[in-house]
Amino acid sequence: MMKPLHILIVAYDFPPVGGIGVSRASKFTRYLTESGCHVSVLTNAHGLGHTYDHELMRRDIPENVRITRLGGERLTSFHHHKAGKKNSRARDWLLYCYNVAVNVDVYGEWYRSIKKHLSNIVQECAPDCVITTSPPHSTHLIGYHLSKQFNIPWVMDIRDSMVDSVDGKKNITQILTRRSFSCWENRFSQQADAIVTVSDPIATNMQQRHQFCDKSKFHTVFNGFDKSDFDTVVCHTENEHPAKLELCYAGTFLGNRQPDVFISAVNKLVADGSVNPEDIKLLFLGNYDKATKDAISQVNKEVELELPGFVPHAEALKRQARSHILLLITAKENSRAAAEVMTGKVFEMMALEKPVLALCHKGPLDDLIQKTGIGQTAPPDNHKKVADRLLAYYLQWKKQGRITIQANEPVISQYSRQRQTRKILTIIERIVEHKKQKN
Repeated sequence: MMKPLHILIVAYDFPPVGGIGVSRASKFTRYLTESGCHVSVLTNAHGLGHTYDHELMRRDIPENVRITRLGGERLTSFHHHKAGKKNSRARDWLLYCYNVAVNVDVYGEWYRSIKKHLSNIVQECAPDCVITTSPPHSTHLIGYHLSKQFNIPWVMDIRDSMVDSVDGKKNITQILTRRSFSCWENRFSQQADAIVTVSDPIATNMQQRHQFCDKSKFHTVFNGFDKSDFDTVVCHTENEHPAKLELCYAGTFLGNRQPDVFISAVNKLVADGSVNPEDIKLLFLGNYDKATKDAISQVNKEVELELPGFVPHAEALKRQARSHILLLITAKENSRAAAEVMTGKVFEMMALEKPVLALCHKGPLDDLIQKTGIGQTAPPDNHKKVADRLLAYYLQWKKQGRITIQANEPVISQYSRQRQTRKILTIIERIVEHKKQKN
């Protein structure tokens, strides 16, 4: 019988930092620990985001998990800039150029700031395996270093493609970033013992770019949902919101992923008399800049609009559970990158079993929504089709007082966090055993 594995998880963002991107590392931490592994976490101490959810520490992180918060001091200015605080843009740009050239991306400064401490961390944690999760993709510099320097089996976990970008920008920044990522992805792929992605297309496209790698190195482990997150969440009854059809969007907008097509679809239905604006309520949960708020506020003034800002994860789930329709909006550009997207939010929507209106192109996300029966999809760049899907939901609500879906429970159950963690644990056990045999 294999002795309990010691696993080091390296994540730039980790609770109490909030946001959907944090949940993958925190859930792996929780369920690998519950599977009998000894888990340690390495995360940064200073370059933190500006949204915090302290409840995540209590709910997801076992007390016996060793957390080392180290480095990132020089990234504080960059995060202040992202949060809209005043600082030197010129200095941020110079820092960006330096890091793209030397450290994969801006966040690579974190690796440089803690590199001298990695030997001590290895001695203290004695990991049998290291998992690095990205973005930011420079996090993999740590896994690369530990693998080469200490011969530790390394799982490179990729939530968003390194090379393909979904924001649609073609400026000098994106060109530099893509070239840098291409070079580093090549080096990382050769060194990593296993490459794990959140969708099959990301794994397939990486495999095509790196045909020198054995196919068995590439794996898909979905994000999944955690039923325990919903213990205190109660979906509304038909009579709680009789006067309003509430649509809820929870998350950020970035680059080519914007609310304008959805807002235009709502306005079109109001303008042609298909819907009564006083029947509709829109709820957007998240920290948005002025441009995004202005775009959302273009909705017809008779439509009720609520923009409460960022709310903790548990509260976001409760607000979604009380809504009638859950919105999912992806990038408008129909590219290979867009076809790779598998946002973690869709799995929470599965668990809520609420009707989903997803603005997404054909790809794994569209396939998953159809397969699980949780809602409808429309191209994110097609106002008419978005309006048609929304109108169909509206008419059903007007006629029946509710919206029904045919959720496929057996399929949905496959995407629990526990099952997905078992998949990555199987991968870890295999590469650890393989490394032992080679040595």
